[in-house]
Amino acid sequence: MFTIIVNRPDTKNKVDELTILFKNAAKKGYVNYEIIDSAISIGDKLFYIEGLGKAYQRKGLTARYNYDYYTAIENHKRALTYLEQTIDTIETIKCLNNIGVAYRRVNIEDKSFDYYFKAYKLSEKINLTSSQAIALNGIGNIFIDIKKYKTALYYFKKALQLEVSNNNKQGIEYDLANIGETNIYMGNYDSAKVYLERALQYAKQRKK
Repeated sequence: MFTIIVNRPDTKNKVDELTILFKNAAKKGYVNYEIIDSAISIGDKLFYIEGLGKAYQRKGLTARYNYDYYTAIENHKRALTYLEQTIDTIETIKCLNNIGVAYRRVNIEDKSFDYYFKAYKLSEKINLTSSQAIALNGIGNIFIDIKKYKTALYYFKKALQLEVSNNNKQGIEYDLANIGETNIYMGNYDSAKVYLERALQYAKQRKK
């Protein structure tokens, strides 16, 4: 498939197809950076800003999934420079959250917080509550890492409120589990049990 696509005339659609091909191949365990680098090269030649942003975003995600967090940060930051020039606010928010995740993985909590918070504020601006919840959970996890459990609990509960308003059962389950685990860290075992049991109920419902 790569050979077929790469031999077509250089168009924006070709950049998108190569990015999708790289994504799908990586999901199956086949990571061929020649595919995404071809997308980037063509996108650069065509001055296809949005396509370049999405290609670097995908390259960063693949690096993160392979535990190469510094490479992930590098590629997500490149993606951000392009995405901020577009009107694709949702993809920009995803990129900010992804940078937050990668920085947290390498224990650079201050930068992780900055990017999560930017994602949160931008999500709030366009009322994208699902992305707000992702950012809030990320911030909560930062405070877990630095053992500020009461602050973590505050952010997890804010995320839970948003997920409940969206009736996002998977998100609710995740938030309840986070709150339960945080209560364990705080020694509040009865509260932890209540939240974890509720999380388990949602997990069972989703599997039906």
